[in-house]
Amino acid sequence: MDRITVDGLVYYRFSDLPVVHGVFTRHGGVSAPPWASLNMGGTVGDDPEAVRRNHALMWRVLGIDGARRYTVWQVHGVDTVVATEPLDGRSPIQADAIVTDRPGLPLAMRFADCVPILLYDPVRGAVGIVHAGWRGTVAGAGPRAVAAMRKAFGSRPADIWAGIGPSIGPERYQVGEEVVDAVRAAFGTVEGLVRRAADGSAYLDLWTANRRALAEAGVTQVEVAGICTASRTDEFYSHRAERGRTGRWRRDYAAMTIAANVARVRARMAEACARAGRDPAGVKLVAVSKNRAPAAILEAAQAGVTDFGENRVEEAGAKLPALQGAGLTWHMVGHIQSRKARDVTALFDVVHSLDSVRLAQRLSRFWEREAPLPVLLEVNVSGEASKYGWDASHWRERREARRALWEDVATVIALPNLDVCGLMTMAPIVPDMEQARPVFASLRALRDALAADFPGARWSALSMGMTDDYPVAVEEGATMVRIGRAIFETGGEGETPAQ
Repeated sequence: MDRITVDGLVYYRFSDLPVVHGVFTRHGGVSAPPWASLNMGGTVGDDPEAVRRNHALMWRVLGIDGARRYTVWQVHGVDTVVATEPLDGRSPIQADAIVTDRPGLPLAMRFADCVPILLYDPVRGAVGIVHAGWRGTVAGAGPRAVAAMRKAFGSRPADIWAGIGPSIGPERYQVGEEVVDAVRAAFGTVEGLVRRAADGSAYLDLWTANRRALAEAGVTQVEVAGICTASRTDEFYSHRAERGRTGRWRRDYAAMTIAANVARVRARMAEACARAGRDPAGVKLVAVSKNRAPAAILEAAQAGVTDFGENRVEEAGAKLPALQGAGLTWHMVGHIQSRKARDVTALFDVVHSLDSVRLAQRLSRFWEREAPLPVLLEVNVSGEASKYGWDASHWRERREARRALWEDVATVIALPNLDVCGLMTMAPIVPDMEQARPVFASLRALRDALAADFPGARWSALSMGMTDDYPVAVEEGATMVRIGRAIFETGGEGETPAQ
């Protein structure tokens, strides 16, 4: 890519792309540290007036009328919008790719480590821009945008040029085993896509993964910038390298509020309940607030959310005191080390992740409140090695596995101070939420079988479903869904392999 400097603003462009475009750096704007200086993100704490001026500077340098732009609300999905006219004050819709064949209609997105993919069809005069984090990559965001260009404009993949812009590189993008499993499921292999370090940790190559996905879609003209944003924080904003306290390439001036996100999640929950013939009042929304500031939690609370989930004991211990008196119910939804059981009983009102008899014994020992501690037994229905919980992948067909599970359940139920009220599971990360349906159905069937054999426990709760699959979980009987990104992320940065 060429590095261009105009009036102090620094941006990059692909030499072979004969379309006005730019991938802007952090240089040449007016924002103060830690957003210095060309921050485009209006929801990261920067002065709104500084952000507005930065936008104006960017559009002026490109010679583009920014008022005619089209942008979207990025959600780490695969939906593509065919843009035909400017937003003109309308709220952006949820999508992660935009394509158009209309001259003079600029497309804009923001990035802070995720992969920007630019598409250009010189035959049909069409262009596109794609936002691909790891979720979008394994779900095929790039190929789906190419398919949208074929359908809308008659583009042929062989005619399309693609540019993979600056983003987090393979040497810096460490991922969890659930991401490795998702890559394997999407590509059939992790060879050439996942690198193992000496300590066994995994690093994902988003550049190669997207290039391979585009090639499989028929796009053979692919240029990779090869610039790692996490390694070049002198030049680019990096959500991961700067631990979230950084700027953005902002997609639009209008922020999508947490309250609006809560309303959308509740609407989708209600739609899923209607399809299943259920009462929406029977499904509790647990907002997973890991890595979220108290101010964001209070904003969600003001939108009507009363139940919040945390993954880490240390973070909860530092954060919850500032939220005392807010009338919130706190759920522990992450893995619990037995040595932290005492802290869990002091901080939380409900535990979703009871995954061993030893942990149950310690929770029972340390719980000091008058009413028993509501607990859900975490079970691993999918059988993934990266998941915690009692192994319930073969509870129907393997008698020994069922017997061992039943024995542990009987032991836990007999402990004092614990109220075993249901089950919790995490489904595999899959490109299509329908692929998670068998996991949720199996958990419901397991709950019913346990309820028949252990009528002394309540068994009323099924905690299943997260941002990427909760509508299907609700259809299959979830009474609690654990939602993080869909509530707290207002622009699509900083994805993590969690709720």
